[in-house]
This record gives sequence, C-alpha cells and structure tokens, in this order.
Amino acid sequence: MRSANIARQERDDVREWDSSGPPGFDKDHWPSMADERWAKTLHTYYDTPPYWR
Repeated sequence: MRSANIARQERDDVREWDSSGPPGFDKDHWPSMADERWAKTLHTYYDTPPYWR
C-alpha cells in the first residue's frame, strides 16, 4: 500500500507543477541568460539550487 501512496503523491505533485507552467518569454525577445533574476525564477520554478551556490 505504501508504494501506491507514493505514486499517488508523485502524480499529484506533477499535476500541481504542470498547472502553473514554466516561466516563459516571447520567442523574439529572449531574456539575458546572464540575468540572475531570470536564473532565480527558473531555479525557483524547478525547485533546484542555483549552480552558483
């Protein structure tokens, strides 16, 4: 039963993550990849530590 609960939680986590969608931008106006604010937005969305830490 434990594995079923874990699978259900993972499925719910994916649904929550997908519902907001990743940060986006206009394909003709890309953000500066050197912009720390942009990087923080991505790392926050994907819940990963920034590489510079």
